[in-house]
Amino acid sequence: MKKQSYFGLLTSAMLLTACAEPTHIQPTEVMADFEHNVGWLHGSCLAIKNDSIVNNTKLTLVPLDNSENVITARIARPAETGKDCLALLEDRATVNLTNGYSFYAINTDTDIDLAIGVIDMDVKLYGFDYCSTTEGLVFKLTNAGQSQALWRGYYYLGYDTETTCE
Repeated sequence: MKKQSYFGLLTSAMLLTACAEPTHIQPTEVMADFEHNVGWLHGSCLAIKNDSIVNNTKLTLVPLDNSENVITARIARPAETGKDCLALLEDRATVNLTNGYSFYAINTDTDIDLAIGVIDMDVKLYGFDYCSTTEGLVFKLTNAGQSQALWRGYYYLGYDTETTCE
């Protein structure tokens, strides 16, 4: 009987240890949902793969103009036309919608050209960058100081551009 009790305790301990979260992984890394919480911005329109963002949701914008400024904005409403959103202009809407993005008009006190927008994330932990392809822009979010992308976004512009992506 004692052998069975000892074996049962040993088995339970092994199962608990196997289910424990490794200590070298930060909880924020495990829980970050980059696809639903990160998007790219052109002007006053956010493109993000999340169709359930409610109006007035707080958004942190990281402009990609080499400034150190971070801007706070709010979701105003879903964007549905090129009038609300440059990414939905007639010559680019089909491709950008096909890529799975939802589009939102934003409210901010600052004029913005290109940026990466994040919801519920500490931007100090990440690096933000973009480059151009032959017909669009590739946006990238990395761990600060590293080059491997945690998230990528693509913006089809509808016209030829000079390639700067490697």
